[in-house]
Amino acid sequence: MGGTAGLVLGPILRRVTDDTAIIWVQTDRPAVVTVTAGPATGSASTHALHDHHFACVRLENLPPGQTPYEVTLDGALAWPVPDAGAPSVIRVAAPDATEVEIAFGSCRQGPAYDDPRLPPDALAAYARRARGTRRLPDLLLLIGDQIYADELPSAWQQRLGRSHVVTFAEYAALYRDAWSEPDVRWLLSTVPTYMIFDDHEVADDWNSSAASVAAARRDPHWPERITAAFESYWVFQHAGNLPDGHLPLPAELSTAQMTPSHRTHSRLEREPAYTPWSFEIETAAARVLVLDNRAGRVLEGERSMLSPQTWQWLRDRSRTDRHLLVAGPLPWLLAPAIHDAEVIWEAVGRRWPGGFTERIRAKFDFEHWSSIEASWRGLRDILTGARDSAVSVTTIGGDVHHSYVARTSVPGLLQVTCSPLRNRLSPLFRTLLEMGWWRLLAWPSRALVRLLRLPTPGLRWRTLRKPWYGSAIGTIVYNGQSRTVVLEGAAVDGTLVEVVRA
Repeated sequence: MGGTAGLVLGPILRRVTDDTAIIWVQTDRPAVVTVTAGPATGSASTHALHDHHFACVRLENLPPGQTPYEVTLDGALAWPVPDAGAPSVIRVAAPDATEVEIAFGSCRQGPAYDDPRLPPDALAAYARRARGTRRLPDLLLLIGDQIYADELPSAWQQRLGRSHVVTFAEYAALYRDAWSEPDVRWLLSTVPTYMIFDDHEVADDWNSSAASVAAARRDPHWPERITAAFESYWVFQHAGNLPDGHLPLPAELSTAQMTPSHRTHSRLEREPAYTPWSFEIETAAARVLVLDNRAGRVLEGERSMLSPQTWQWLRDRSRTDRHLLVAGPLPWLLAPAIHDAEVIWEAVGRRWPGGFTERIRAKFDFEHWSSIEASWRGLRDILTGARDSAVSVTTIGGDVHHSYVARTSVPGLLQVTCSPLRNRLSPLFRTLLEMGWWRLLAWPSRALVRLLRLPTPGLRWRTLRKPWYGSAIGTIVYNGQSRTVVLEGAAVDGTLVEVVRA
């Protein structure tokens, strides 16, 4: 292949720790990628996967403060591009910094989705505003559904003749569509970004029950779909979460079998104990633990939202004397009536598994923490125990396409849910969600739980304001002993409006 190498996607600023940063890029051919930020320079050769080329460049000894950077491919300038506007920068916090700002959101259908019913893009609105501000967030958490592998844009469906992607190349094209919008591309290039996947990176409600997984495996395309999903997740999302930006696939992925005669899927799908996706971020004011509560579920035998290894890691790392933030794709606290419905339906499923019970579970998305009630209580005990030493404890989640802040009866313990960045909620599900928050329904639903002798939550929670049902983005600011949470919704004119502050 002749010519000069070019950027396909990126640069994306990933993990930043002390004076070290990881910058991720995708190129159109093999190249040596060099990133220069002031006196700091790092280089890496691209890594090839299915004829796609990626690099994670590690920069060390970065100076404190904001430093603009540039990217060259084989010595030729590739970034910034002409008319890029605000420069891409790497910001290193001062050693005595005490304030940390974290932005977060989930569930985003990008510009390729042209349904006129879609709300404005909250991530793009946030990026446009950030271009004109001095103070950028210290990190951005994208907590699920960065792409919709099973709900393709209409133009894609017409071209492919199906509603879901199958190959690695198709996954790569989805990521390119999601992250190429100029404002979003700039934001990702200049704010350290961390990611965890949810179901739509594979399929709606993926890995929510043993029955649903068995049904998926009957699809003749499933071996290729699930392997491409894990491979693309590793290189596009997860590698940049790691301290070393490790791009080569682990053996659990690279040895997956995809031949029609031997459909054993990747070890990561078959054995949750080997799921490596959860990770930790240390900041000046808070410890951030990002949980995989999707791929790592235990669905056979004693069901669990997390593998035993992840439970132990969470118990160990939740002990801190600073602020604690536990993030994951799924919210821990739902509307009380919906929480009770999931608890009840789990009991029904144990008594009458499969068939009608599974169809109702799938129809109403009973797949959250409370759908595996023992795991809900396990997380409750860890969070309330952490409150004994931590300055504050906050959980954040997405997935449910409405946003709210729920205060609990445990002092200092908040649930913040922010979803979607850009997606729509059907009228039926909006009505059901609104009803789930009615106090009029909370008493009879809890009474039914008690009547059936099922576990009750052991704590109370309520929203500070009515939930927001449009697109939204959240921020948490830690400053010394204080914690401030803000949820902002995207208005029709493309600006952000504050909807709740706590």
